[in-house]
Amino acid sequence: MTNNTNFFNQGIRVVKITDWLNWATHMETTADQLAVVLPMIQRGSVWKPHQVIDLWDTILRGMPFGGLMASHIPAASGLEFFHPLTRKLVNLPANGGLSLIDGQQRTLAMLIAWPAVAQQMQRRIWVDFGEGDSYDHLLRLHFTSESSPMGYQRGGPSGQAIGRLSLAERRLANATYADRMAVHRITEPGTVKLRYLHDDEISPWNSTFALDLRLLIDAYRKGRQTLSTDEKEETKHQEGEKTLRAYVENEATVALEKLEARTRLFEDEEHPLFRNYEPALREAIISHLKTRISALRKCIQNSELSPRIHTLAQGLERMARQHFPVIEVPEHLMRAEEADEKKDPPLAILFKRIGTGGTDLKTSDYVFSVLKHLNPGCHSLVETQLTKPRIAAIYTPTDLVMSAVRLVAAQLEPEKDQPKLDKAQFTRLLRGEKSTSGQDPKTSRFFLEFNQQIGPDGTFVKNLHAVLNEIGYKPSEHNSELDIGLPLHALSLVQISALEVVLYWLQRSTRPLERVLQDNRHSFIRFLMCWHLSVLDATKATKECFKLLSVDISLEFPEIALFHGLIQQKLALPMCSPQALLRQQVLPIRLVKEDSGPIMLVHSVLVHTSGPIHGLRGWRRFVAHADQTLDEQELIRQQQAVKLYERWWNLRGGYSHSLLLWLQRDYVYRQFEEVPAQPGVEDDTPYDFDHICPANHWGDWTGKTDKTSRLIDFHAENIKDADTQGHWRLGNAIGNVRVWNSSENRSDGDAAPIIKLRITDTADGQVVLRDSAITFENKDGFSDEMQAWKDCSPIPEKTDDPKFWTQRRALAFQKAIELRTFNLYQRFYADLKFSELAEQQGHTR
Repeated sequence: MTNNTNFFNQGIRVVKITDWLNWATHMETTADQLAVVLPMIQRGSVWKPHQVIDLWDTILRGMPFGGLMASHIPAASGLEFFHPLTRKLVNLPANGGLSLIDGQQRTLAMLIAWPAVAQQMQRRIWVDFGEGDSYDHLLRLHFTSESSPMGYQRGGPSGQAIGRLSLAERRLANATYADRMAVHRITEPGTVKLRYLHDDEISPWNSTFALDLRLLIDAYRKGRQTLSTDEKEETKHQEGEKTLRAYVENEATVALEKLEARTRLFEDEEHPLFRNYEPALREAIISHLKTRISALRKCIQNSELSPRIHTLAQGLERMARQHFPVIEVPEHLMRAEEADEKKDPPLAILFKRIGTGGTDLKTSDYVFSVLKHLNPGCHSLVETQLTKPRIAAIYTPTDLVMSAVRLVAAQLEPEKDQPKLDKAQFTRLLRGEKSTSGQDPKTSRFFLEFNQQIGPDGTFVKNLHAVLNEIGYKPSEHNSELDIGLPLHALSLVQISALEVVLYWLQRSTRPLERVLQDNRHSFIRFLMCWHLSVLDATKATKECFKLLSVDISLEFPEIALFHGLIQQKLALPMCSPQALLRQQVLPIRLVKEDSGPIMLVHSVLVHTSGPIHGLRGWRRFVAHADQTLDEQELIRQQQAVKLYERWWNLRGGYSHSLLLWLQRDYVYRQFEEVPAQPGVEDDTPYDFDHICPANHWGDWTGKTDKTSRLIDFHAENIKDADTQGHWRLGNAIGNVRVWNSSENRSDGDAAPIIKLRITDTADGQVVLRDSAITFENKDGFSDEMQAWKDCSPIPEKTDDPKFWTQRRALAFQKAIELRTFNLYQRFYADLKFSELAEQQGHTR
């Protein structure tokens, strides 16, 4: 159909799967070659592992998987599209292209295993020839990703991945292949891109003998291609299966040799790479490897490979001749404008109707899709920004676009700022004034300004890049005081809503950008960090800040005025000095004296357990004491202080551990700066949030039946409705957690604090303590935690059971965590110099 502009026939076209995937990778192999322009709807690869596996099983069975929707783009349109292999803008082929409207996730899932594009995909599908499938799939399939190269757990009636590997499995897997995991740099013009290396020796952790499906498909297709096109399909299939069989059988021999060689590495206790491994860790690794070796040998000896190879070959033969329908979306439905401003434009309605599962696409997906429809180069511009590691650490493509849209809109119409833009508001932005409702959206003020700002020299791009670089951590060899900047992985603390406030102020500033950044660096960092801790409603807070900045003409960043306004609007909590926290009281705690005297009522301070208390405090520590002698303003300040400190322990209903990425910033910078950071991948990081006193010591108390050595029995609040699970709040507090290298954390296992912190090791002990943000001397108002960490460790001469608790050990456990939690707050307050800010406000807290 060369140069045929009528791709569809009566609104539909039936396409072979293999042709579709070649078109999607721009492999010019047939006269009917087009370009599948994807993604039209910018959602990224959001399918979960079990969805991808289910689709591939569907294809291998030859089952239909539904139709796709697309709009034909003639070559004469002059459109350039983003090439999936070269990742550059290229021209459409002679037959034009297909703008994919619905079917992106299915296409991306198929491309994972398509040989031509597999190296560009961050995920893989594996066929495990070493075992059969225990669910309803033809073959045992596994799924891995760049961030989870060891795969996932398996479960559920349809073979769903029920979650990532457990922490114990990940530690064991990482320890097994520690020498094979690495990170390297890819240098491109103007940027440095970081990617994980996925070594060929590594396969899914829970597999027996798994091979990459893309390589299996490649082997089968090469076998078919050795014959001429005139040969019968059956003959080509037989040759494809023959080549596939030879490949799998050879790989089985290679895999067995690799497993045996790796087992010998760990059996050699003096091997330089693994000599520091604990005996228990070494034994667990050897046991895992030997189990896989035994299973693979049995599989080979019992000829179990052959039927599974045949099953896969049959599935690939079905795929080679399978077709599916592509449904035409007429051009009139692609319009992003509507004359009646009360109605959504056709494109918005279309997106509503084709949303996966009948649900609407997010506004951000819609906005990015419209902008790319109007300007296909927008996709490339966004992707270019995301090659910068610091931008990629905060933004997804759609988030980046939405920030740029908001800032452009606020520049054009400051009084109409909308932190959460909806489809109708975006349509009005594109349309402009009512009097110009008929104009082409491509000529609107907003669209023209947006394209300028998102471009390489645009205000938004320059400001964003400059701010993120300026607030980065800057180590100094000559200054003992830590720089306050944020390492790459600490950028996860920066909320986009707060960053937009900074960018909006920069956008309005008339001073030279470089000078403004230098003069306001400390203010920017303090504002962003304080926002993370103290802001109660980010959406309302950022709108209030934009409102204030729209009339502010300050030459310096007005952080005081902004937070004063937020506090007045009850959108943020005021920062309290450590001294102010020490003065606050919480609810009285009832307890019995040690000498069995009468029950007495005592007041407890917020920060440290008061003297008379002889047990663990739970959640009630964060409820302010209603003292009738206090005036209303003082009572409000007390309640705010208690609330703020509760957030320090337990931020937004979850843990506040992420603050350690800044509190331990020198360690985080030295250890992880070269490793990619991405939003939303908290479970797939090079570091762990490691419990200093392991959860295994204090979490599982139910196994004790004598009720004399359970941590639960040492709670102070032995009254009705008391928090009998308070030890969980205590054990999971920020004071009992450190950021620690995953590979080092695995060797510590569940060791006692005295061992993990190297307290008895004079050689490198202080280095470990500093890296862990442990205070080991009374100095500058900080409290020495050392004795408490020692005392909360198990006593070897009395018991080797870490779950055996005495009252002395329980109280030391509480003391260590309370001291470190408060010390960490003091570091936060002092390093960011909140006292100077309070003095500028004319009062101290």
